[in-house]
Amino acid sequence: MENIALTASAYYMGAVVTHNVGEIPLTVAAKLGAFILPRFDGADAAALLRLAKEKNVLCAMDTAWDASGAWMSKIEVSLPYLDWFLPSYGEAVMLSGERDAARIAKALMDKGVRNVVIKLGAEGCFVSESGEIGYRMPALKNIAVMDTSGAGDAFCAGFLAGLAQGWETRRCAELGNALGALCVTEIGTTTAARPLPDVLRFAESHR
Repeated sequence: MENIALTASAYYMGAVVTHNVGEIPLTVAAKLGAFILPRFDGADAAALLRLAKEKNVLCAMDTAWDASGAWMSKIEVSLPYLDWFLPSYGEAVMLSGERDAARIAKALMDKGVRNVVIKLGAEGCFVSESGEIGYRMPALKNIAVMDTSGAGDAFCAGFLAGLAQGWETRRCAELGNALGALCVTEIGTTTAARPLPDVLRFAESHR
């Protein structure tokens, strides 16, 4: 994976800097984004995830680029409560200190994460389930890229949608890759979003 460049992104936080755990309903605990809510990262996120796990809610976490450079120290207390951790490759490198996807996944699982999916951009994704050897799910082919904004979030949406429907993990990864690929074909983060049957047809035509 050494040929994948590490990229940082900037964004304006705005009002989210004031949000805290008391304002976040449990119904959103199934999908959290780290490094976006600075007052929430750390103990507050861990507390919400712990409560979610006590109620048998499946918990997943995505990441953004940590402009503060704190990385693991911000989220380590949350990792034992995660069923799925879905960072991008660049973010996963910064969190783990490793560059090989399998070693990254192991480092994160050693912190308590049950399952890891590393988003590899144009190379697809790497999936490592607890107790099993990881594997790479290749990206779709011949995608006309217009705008990569939101592709990582689209991947997560597809992957989690598959889990919600009870699909096996490989099929969830395929759906994540498909929705991420579809996202980049139009300008904007949600412009290309389509109903599930359309996404599946898109995937079939770009295998």
